[in-house]
Amino acid sequence: MGVMEKSLELSFQRLGFTPYDLGMETRIGKVELQAVEHPLKGIALFFTCVEPRTASQFETFVSRTCTAEQIAIIIYAHFLLNLKEHADECRRHFAACGISLGAN
Repeated sequence: MGVMEKSLELSFQRLGFTPYDLGMETRIGKVELQAVEHPLKGIALFFTCVEPRTASQFETFVSRTCTAEQIAIIIYAHFLLNLKEHADECRRHFAACGISLGAN
């Protein structure tokens, strides 16, 4: 991710992200997530979901000081708010990565 600190890059790798052009990306079910460093706002997270009858895209920002667990919770919260039908897949993805999201 450009000049991103190694510890932050490792946090995203722990969440299943892999390097790509300008940042890192992963896929959780039908949802593509991209993380790109923003010069002023920290890390921009882009969510894209394309299904046969619908498409959605949104973004959020996380601090450069967030841990992998905090980033996972933020991502999961956005799944619950915007992509409820994929929230269980998100929870399973992070469980497979060794990240506990706690009790609902």
